[in-house]
Amino acid sequence: RSQNANPEVAEKAYFRMASVYRKDDRMFEALENVNTLLSRFPETERRPEALKLKLDIYKGLKDYGRALDTLAELRKASKDAIDAYKLDYEAGRLYFDMCDYARAETFYSKALTGSAGRGEWLKIREALALAYARQPGKETHALTQYRDLLRYESSQLRQSINRLMYLYMQYMVSKEREREPLPEEEAEFIARYESLSDKQRALVAANEAARATWIYYVSALLDMQESKTDEALRKLDAAGRSADSLMAGDAMVRAGKIHMARGEFEEARQLFEHLLFAVKAVEPKVKATYHLAHCLEQLGESEKAKLRFDEVLKRYPVSPYATRIVEKTQDSGTNIVSTAEGPASI
Repeated sequence: RSQNANPEVAEKAYFRMASVYRKDDRMFEALENVNTLLSRFPETERRPEALKLKLDIYKGLKDYGRALDTLAELRKASKDAIDAYKLDYEAGRLYFDMCDYARAETFYSKALTGSAGRGEWLKIREALALAYARQPGKETHALTQYRDLLRYESSQLRQSINRLMYLYMQYMVSKEREREPLPEEEAEFIARYESLSDKQRALVAANEAARATWIYYVSALLDMQESKTDEALRKLDAAGRSADSLMAGDAMVRAGKIHMARGEFEEARQLFEHLLFAVKAVEPKVKATYHLAHCLEQLGESEKAKLRFDEVLKRYPVSPYATRIVEKTQDSGTNIVSTAEGPASI
């Protein structure tokens, strides 16, 4: 019916249908309607808003290559309609999700210079700190960011996280490899938490449960630096149950890699498969998909491995893991990517 409506009504109808379909998680229908809107009415005043919706749809479809293309379109179309720092922050988030931490750092840094308001400033600085923390050789930069966050953050949970990450980064940059104890606040908190029964722990507030899992996570990172992998695995298991999806996913990836290093590929496989089912955060899913493919190779399931490699290439084409797959294909002269239908078909 929109075909015969006047332009203003048709624009509104296409946008509304796309929005409703997106809300209902019907991504293909949403994409069809927003594309029709943009093709029929290329000069529409709704263009920035429609492109924002299209970006959200591609993220929902896990098509991050097209998501980045759409973000570039949005940057051109928005002019002054959207603050530049918000677009830079969105670009940083997309590149971080793709595990391209250097590019994420670049865009987060740009966003930080234009951010307005304390809340925005803290959010972007936290993202920048984590981008630094993920890059070997950038630990000093991460340390500086967490130090600044400790000065300005007011949330008790975020302060605890910042203290823990500051502790870890201090260890990573220190020439003295003697491990510092947990900060007093965290040591006292985890002692109280561990004194609770399982029934009592199930009743603690969400922020307190999250704080406990962060203590286990950073303690595990320190254990890993000291090659205490059994202790690290125990703590990573606890951290992997966190409501913080990004941290939980990273904990599970690290645990899986410990199992891989031990030659325990079936254990690693089960962990990565559980992560892909249970974790919403994208960044650990990129890593888990890639490492799962290698586990499947080691377990003799080459066709399933190819499907997972294919998934990385299709969904996460700008990630360094996609680059590794392409390089491996070129070096070996063989096609490690399957042509069969698999989990990446979208």
